[in-house]
Amino acid sequence: MSKQIQAVLVLYRMRLQDSGTYNAWNAAGFSATADLMVCDNTPGTPGAPPADFQGPYLAQPENPGLAKSYNLALQRASQNGATWLMLLDQDTHLTADYFEEVGRRAAELADDEGVVAIVPKLVENGMVQSPHMGICTKTWTPLPLNASGLLENRGQHIYNSGALMRVSSLIAIGGFPEDFWLDYLDHAVFHLLREHGGRVFLMNASILHTLSSNAAPEPNSPAYLARHANGLAAEALYYRRYGTPEELRWYRRKLLRATANAAIRHRHFQLAWRTLKAALQVRMTG
Repeated sequence: MSKQIQAVLVLYRMRLQDSGTYNAWNAAGFSATADLMVCDNTPGTPGAPPADFQGPYLAQPENPGLAKSYNLALQRASQNGATWLMLLDQDTHLTADYFEEVGRRAAELADDEGVVAIVPKLVENGMVQSPHMGICTKTWTPLPLNASGLLENRGQHIYNSGALMRVSSLIAIGGFPEDFWLDYLDHAVFHLLREHGGRVFLMNASILHTLSSNAAPEPNSPAYLARHANGLAAEALYYRRYGTPEELRWYRRKLLRATANAAIRHRHFQLAWRTLKAALQVRMTG
């Protein structure tokens, strides 16, 4: 009998047995409920799973990114008749309450095809970071920690960590857009799911999650500079492809504020110049 949930865990420069997510999965005994596929995107010598791991383990030292890995898992989910695709990061702090509710909601909402995703609240420093309102919000008010149920506001952005997405709905939108190979992939795919009429269910469960976007700038780090450049390019692509005229105006203002912050507060002139160039390339419409 096929399992209702196909999960995918993407690794990067970490062994599977060192992943807090994988250890939480094992502690919850969730293999009885879901099939787990691991994509190891660590460059160099291919890794190997621990001896007790029974699922598919794909070593991808060329690091094709999240989107390609998710699409491989989506293909497996479709072939195996799974209803949901579960997206896992290697370092998300998953709890027993999360796993219990995931299993319960997946069964309860399996036949409600209007619900295209089931997501937890991602919390950092006591504040809900996902779902969060988009850049056009003048006064940003985070969701309360006890929020749950169907999300009515389509302007909310949702991160993919710990999310369940309906397999048939993902297939209907063509899977995960691979030009968002890493950054803004979650923004893009949730936008597409909702544009096709889908609704998102917010779980009671909260999970602790450290957002890379909240990290302090490290302008002397080549890895940080590369990630910053990729993030800027992905963000620009997202708003160019999906943004409304109002969002484009707010996006350019956001970049100009970030330019000033980098130059004046942090005196990171390389980041400031790069961000300013991105702002100047935003073409206004409407």
